Amino acid sequence: MTVIKNSFDEKPYPDKEENHHDIVWARVDSVVNLILENDRWMQSKRGAELTKAVMEKFSLSERQSQRYIQAAKKEIRKLAAKNKDAAFIQEIRDREYLIMKCRGSKNQNGKYTEKPDYKLMFQIMQDRADLHGLYEQKVTHSGKIDLRGDDLKRLSDEQLELLKGKIIKGEDPIPFLLSLGIDVKYTS
Repeated sequence: MTVIKNSFDEKPYPDKEENHHDIVWARVDSVVNLILENDRWMQSKRGAELTKAVMEKFSLSERQSQRYIQAAKKEIRKLAAKNKDAAFIQEIRDREYLIMKCRGSKNQNGKYTEKPDYKLMFQIMQDRADLHGLYEQKVTHSGKIDLRGDDLKRLSDEQLELLKGKIIKGEDPIPFLLSLGIDVKYTS
């Protein structure tokens, strides 16, 4: 018995992932290498420059070049996420190893052959907790900020409210003031 396959049984538009052939992936890998060699091409403002380079390298249309670039950037983001996770795991392992070393070691009689270093162990544990994001770092200033009255007159009511809110919350107002073009001087 012969089965005749109807063309209506197939998907009219195959998934993009299924449609990639070896040559397409080779080109995407080449674009990945191109971007990694020149990391400024990851910036969106350099998109036209990258598109032109890919068009010339593979003799492609602008639209197809942009598709390769999009796929390449997606692959780069995947690599970065994997590397970040692996780096985090490695850093935690390193901290655990150092903590074990700081505990010292005992011989069979129960006497220390290497004395424990609790101070260093505590510092490593704090660093490990900081890697996990358990601590929130706060910066406090003990000096005063010297502002001229005419500097504050330049601020709008909204900017003054934002400045007031930052001061009430205990945040550092200096970056905000500097972003507004106000020169800030410390006095003790």
